Amino acid sequence: MSEAVVKMLFAGRAAESGYYAVIGLAVVFFVLAVIWGILELTGFLFRKKNTGVQTAPAEVSRPLPDAAKDEETVAAITAAVAMILAGESKAAGGDEKTPKFRVVAFRRTGGRS
Repeated sequence: MSEAVVKMLFAGRAAESGYYAVIGLAVVFFVLAVIWGILELTGFLFRKKNTGVQTAPAEVSRPLPDAAKDEETVAAITAAVAMILAGESKAAGGDEKTPKFRVVAFRRTGGRS
């Protein structure tokens, strides 16, 4: 075979490969568009209609009293959380003396410093 024939065969194969690549991408994007359309249609069909019933606004949390901000309360809450996490750690097969958390920092939120 001559060199010109080999180049022509390669060009033909490359063009055919490009054709198949374009067709493959078109099929993929067409299928994605169909899936998107199905999802939009199901969202439209199963959307809850607004009945006009108003719900009560959520209760606004009030600041804690000064007694809840002292160090003893913080220590009690931390101990309670540690006990709960130690129990979960033991139930998961871990060591109950080493829970999987640690207190990194405390930040005061009130006017006291």
